[in-house]
Amino acid sequence: MAALRVPWGLAPNWEADSAAAAPIIDNISKKHAKVSRGNAGLALWAPLLALQAKRMAVEAAGTLWTALTNARRLKEKGKKGKKGKKDEKKRNERKQSGKEKLNAGTSQPTAVKPAKKSAPKPIRTFSAKSIDESLIATLKSEGSLELFDENGDSLFCCNIEPDVAQDARKIEFSPTAYELHIFLDDDEEGCLVFDLAKRELRELNPHPYDSINEIKRMPVTRQLYFKDTHQSMQEVRALSVIKQDGNIAVVTEKTIFHPQGGGQPSDVGVMTGESGTVFRVTKVVRDRDTKVILHWGSFSGGDVFETGERLTQRIEMKSRLLHARLHSAGHLIDVAMDEIGVKLKPSKGYHFPSGPYVEYIGRIDAKEKQSVIEKLQKSVEVLIAKDIKTVVTEKESKRFVMVGSETIGCPCGGTHVKSSGEILKLTIVKLKNVKKNTRVAIDLCNR
Repeated sequence: MAALRVPWGLAPNWEADSAAAAPIIDNISKKHAKVSRGNAGLALWAPLLALQAKRMAVEAAGTLWTALTNARRLKEKGKKGKKGKKDEKKRNERKQSGKEKLNAGTSQPTAVKPAKKSAPKPIRTFSAKSIDESLIATLKSEGSLELFDENGDSLFCCNIEPDVAQDARKIEFSPTAYELHIFLDDDEEGCLVFDLAKRELRELNPHPYDSINEIKRMPVTRQLYFKDTHQSMQEVRALSVIKQDGNIAVVTEKTIFHPQGGGQPSDVGVMTGESGTVFRVTKVVRDRDTKVILHWGSFSGGDVFETGERLTQRIEMKSRLLHARLHSAGHLIDVAMDEIGVKLKPSKGYHFPSGPYVEYIGRIDAKEKQSVIEKLQKSVEVLIAKDIKTVVTEKESKRFVMVGSETIGCPCGGTHVKSSGEILKLTIVKLKNVKKNTRVAIDLCNR
């Protein structure tokens, strides 16, 4: 910056001015010693007044110099500030643009522009264990889900509502459809699908068997599992073996395998043919339109069942009885809630071994939660100790189940214990308000 020149050739140097003025004052005093008192005063003060004027001019010049210097500094600082703000704005825009490319999904995935029609990037292969433990845990804690390709590059990131994220139970990747399936609660109707090619979110039934024409011509599967929860084996005939998107399903005329639905997981087990062919059943689903039950799983060898072949169904009874106890425990909570005076209408139940609960329409005040938990615990213990027989009847053409009571029940298609005593030990874990509902979390201590 160029130096600022002080006007009139003056510089603010007070010591030099005082030293120069001292001999002048002494000389004036000697020359005018005999002048009259009045004239001497005027002659003496004239140089001093001139010196004072000079000093005032120097001070004014210094003040002006300081003001101009400060003004220039402020002007330059303002230019730098505006430039800095512009640069910062550009940096933020670049960052935001990068984030949008990285996070192709947003809180509204359908608003994201679909990807080009080029071949989809390969997704990182997850084992079932890694999906359940790592992805589900991330989804529940952060409410978002991000997937990466083989090179570690982000494919997309989707944000999910916290309540929905908390209900996530399983994640599956379909390589043929290039979709990610997130199963919620009962796993039958609550399935979210992320289309990785279109980068959009939609709802879909987990098994697209509605498009299979074969089952539309099949008779309704007879539901033997309603007769006896403790039945573990049954002779049946094979009607068809269906292959869909790399999955295999076996349809039989009747079955003791309970399909997944109503908040209860399906039975698992094996079916063995006359020829010795073994089919391991991993999931059972009932088509809502045709009422045909499909047993999904895999053959142990290369052979498959022949149409009409005799099969022996065997259920894994440990899981069957656990599911029945969990489902019956949910019904028992309905009775206990009524007995302690909490008149809330049942909404839904989740009877899977991982975090079972029953949900009711309406909220319980936070101050009353602990009291309600204690009352519920005492009530269910009494109901279990009474070993009340389970009643299954029909109302309005629907199967009606009452557990722990002869008057309180609801329509239900699940498997149940013979009496409340078979539930053994039921613990009320906690009460939680979910939106406008109350969720009662339970657990079976001795599974």
